[in-house]
Amino acid sequence: MRNLISDGAKSVLRLTEAAKYDRQYFNTEYWKEDFPGKSGNRGLSYADPEHNQRFEILADAIARIGHFKSFLDAGCGVGGLLRALARICDAELFGVDSSTEGIAMARERLTDTSRIQLLSSELRSLPFPSSRFNFLACLDVLEHLPIFDIEDCLNEIFRVCNETLIFSINSDNPYRYHPTILSKDTWRAILDAREGWIRNENFEDILVKHVCSKRAEYDFYCYSRIR
Repeated sequence: MRNLISDGAKSVLRLTEAAKYDRQYFNTEYWKEDFPGKSGNRGLSYADPEHNQRFEILADAIARIGHFKSFLDAGCGVGGLLRALARICDAELFGVDSSTEGIAMARERLTDTSRIQLLSSELRSLPFPSSRFNFLACLDVLEHLPIFDIEDCLNEIFRVCNETLIFSINSDNPYRYHPTILSKDTWRAILDAREGWIRNENFEDILVKHVCSKRAEYDFYCYSRIR
């Protein structure tokens, strides 16, 4: 796929996708399929339009995996997960998102940003040195990317993490904000192929136990660096 599309066409497609993620998107469309009465995402809906409960559940489950000193939320949106983590852990917290509006809204919503650093950046060119973070989460992000950028984004995500990676990826809701919908088996094969990393089923079990019992839409993929 990467070789069949010209660089010019890729640039146009990237701009088209990026333009979708404006302030209106984050105010009215962000996980719209989870709003009461809306269809999609396996028919699930929750009376939590700000998604505070969702991120509190995720943050608690992440903390159960183990202590970490530095954390990156790759594709942080408006910062909900970082806000929840800041309440329960003392790690360095970083968030990046390709949407400048998403980062601007995250800064508006995070009343105490002294412990949280936010940057607008493409995932395919993260502004961090290799092995900068010992924990990285990329949740509900990869399906939003053009398929020809997936490999480069994953290369960067794995590059900047030196210990634990967790992904959640939507595999069954193809709509205008999800240009890349692949099967669970396909995503697993792509992630399993990363040299120097191994699937961590124990961490996946922790996340399933503490998240999926309350938010059943998640499919988790967890990896640890081979020592």
